[in-house]
Amino acid sequence: MKFYEACNQPAIGNAKSAFLSMNVLARNGPAYITLHKDYLGDEGEKRLTELIEYLGQFRMKPTD
Repeated sequence: MKFYEACNQPAIGNAKSAFLSMNVLARNGPAYITLHKDYLGDEGEKRLTELIEYLGQFRMKPTD
């Protein structure tokens, strides 16, 4: 990770909430979170890859 400070509890909690609202993650009981059923299996892997590529366009580019 380029910016270690981005790995804090609020940032992780916000990401978790965003993925829950996007139905990428699903609650599996009160204490567990799993991948949503739409992101399981071969088709799910394809959807995850597309999501990663989409999110990758928002990453900061390296500067020299």
